[in-house]
Amino acid sequence: YVESCKLFLALVPTLPHDDFEDVSCNYCTWLDRGWCRLEIWCNLLSHHREAPMILVRDADQAEFAMPIHWVHSSAQEGNFAVESDRKKVAQVMRTAFRSKLASLKGNREQVDLFRYLAAIKYRLLQLPCPSLSLESFMD
Repeated sequence: YVESCKLFLALVPTLPHDDFEDVSCNYCTWLDRGWCRLEIWCNLLSHHREAPMILVRDADQAEFAMPIHWVHSSAQEGNFAVESDRKKVAQVMRTAFRSKLASLKGNREQVDLFRYLAAIKYRLLQLPCPSLSLESFMD
């Protein structure tokens, strides 16, 4: 469904948690959730142009989200209510990265995005980083 979006809208007002007294949910807790991080990354890794991400924090407060808030956050390092979901999210992330990199390879108009994603892939996916030569990185 993220691939079909023209706009990525996150409803993140500060509200009390349903299950835990004295705990609030807000934009920061939303960013900590693994499934929410996956949705954000799927937006970035979409084959279509990335949909603008708008945060709605209150009835009268909406703003564009900046990647600095989440670009270093791996989806599988997020919080999960069901621990086995971590492996599912990791698999979706690997598939999305592989697909995006394959679509960008050889595209001279988006070579910077290709190189950026190739550079962060192993850290974000928590994979062992192979030794790369400068030539293979520049390909």
